[in-house]
Amino acid sequence: MWIEFKNYQEKAIVKLKQEVNDLLDAEGNKICIFKSPTGSGKTIIMAALFEAIFFGDERYPEQPEAIIVWLSDSPE
Repeated sequence: MWIEFKNYQEKAIVKLKQEVNDLLDAEGNKICIFKSPTGSGKTIIMAALFEAIFFGDERYPEQPEAIIVWLSDSPE
């Protein structure tokens, strides 16, 4: 990855990868929701996750079929 992650961001990436692994192994439709406070690095955390899933990682040798829905609310 192009950036040095903070410790909590690395932990979030590992946890999200595990959650996605579990969901990919499950049957039927799956949903994974990731919430984090403003300024915590959600965008780079998700970029790292998507990079692993869609551009190769030890767990994802082939690109899985997936639909990504990204919802964002701007703080007031």
